Amino acid sequence: MKIELKRKAIHLSSVFAILFFLIIYFYLGKGLALLATTLVLLILMFNDYLRVEKNKPINFIKDIYRKKEESHYSAAVFLYLSFIICYSLFEVHIATAALLMIIVGDASAALFGKTLGKRFVMRNRTLEGIIAEFVINFIIAVLLLNNWWLILAMSLTATISETLTYKLEDNLVVPITTGFFGQVVQVIVRAI
Repeated sequence: MKIELKRKAIHLSSVFAILFFLIIYFYLGKGLALLATTLVLLILMFNDYLRVEKNKPINFIKDIYRKKEESHYSAAVFLYLSFIICYSLFEVHIATAALLMIIVGDASAALFGKTLGKRFVMRNRTLEGIIAEFVINFIIAVLLLNNWWLILAMSLTATISETLTYKLEDNLVVPITTGFFGQVVQVIVRAI
């Protein structure tokens, strides 16, 4: 549990990356914000290169990697790929909501599921964790979005895609899927 808490704390620190991106985005432009995010991605990839190829992990984070990350890219690399994809393809408020849902919603699902979860729904997913994630995703959507159809669509998409993603990289699947459906709903709502 201690390692999982450390992983989720690092995961939650990605909220600061979103704030950093948004500051650059609004003051210096989308292109520079994407370049800065790509620089962070390259640093993370270099860290994984050292860890996997050269067997030289950074000491204070070497124990947080999951089994599937031992000889592959870390979850952080996939999260920053999602940053770049979401902010490139979707409107800024939709991309931000989708990314916050994977960061905060996923962390809440894990923490509530592991500490309070009693009813397993599938694999290692508990009903309590799934409900906690939906509530957090819904709150994020209400704070960032202005249409109830969009709020509901993105909250449900993020929760369902996180719940169903087990072997694949949720840091890539959830925000891109959520952002895509959010953008589609946004287009439909504007057309009506």
